Amino acid sequence: MAFKSFGQLTHHPLVVDLTVEENARLKVLYGSHEGFHAIDLDSASIYDIYAPPNNQQQMTPHCIVILPNTNGMQLLLCYDNEGVYVNTYGKVTKNVVLQWGEMPSS
Repeated sequence: MAFKSFGQLTHHPLVVDLTVEENARLKVLYGSHEGFHAIDLDSASIYDIYAPPNNQQQMTPHCIVILPNTNGMQLLLCYDNEGVYVNTYGKVTKNVVLQWGEMPSS
């Protein structure tokens, strides 16, 4: 039985995760070729969390890491050969972009 259904998403999900903010709000987080997005399950609103600054080409999302001890609100978004720290509302929380030398394989 489906809890909620979102069949008409603008961006096709490639990686998906779920967070519980402050033990109260459920959010589905997902990465697409265009960036990272969130669905607030209480209000059914869909919004963008992060899009790479040079979005001329498709990006490849690798993972969404919900950081410990942040009440489910701080994320590390990994894509291509980079990673950024943002909160679940899309605000950059650390002014740093992680980069690694080669594309991750897992």
